Amino acid sequence: MPAARCEICGAEFERAPNESWKKLCYPCWREKQEKSQVVALRRRLASLEDALDEKDSLIASLDGLVDYQEQVIAHLKERLAHTEGWLTLLQQHSRFLLLACHPDRNPAHADTATAVTQALLALRKQEAAGNPAPRPPGH
Repeated sequence: MPAARCEICGAEFERAPNESWKKLCYPCWREKQEKSQVVALRRRLASLEDALDEKDSLIASLDGLVDYQEQVIAHLKERLAHTEGWLTLLQQHSRFLLLACHPDRNPAHADTATAVTQALLALRKQEAAGNPAPRPPGH
């Protein structure tokens, strides 16, 4: 077999006549392959690290949204409790409120007294018909 000279280390190595494409001895060729694999793996690692950074950023954004949603839910629960308190007050004291708000007792504010009295009577009628004021599910 004819000998060839390695382009990297200059060592002689054997190659067949139809292997003119071989320019490196086996040890140099192997080292070059390993280096290219290491470079490829480093690129892949960098790509994965970038993807991980993006995911971490997305997770942080989602955590912020979850915190915000929890604050909104807490605020809505407070408003619901306040509203339920008013509904309970109206239901428990509807007779007194009707007497106190009746237009005959408030001639100076007859329009307002009439509207309030009508609303209280509608609420009482709804309650008597077995259709209490609507409450959110679970309450």
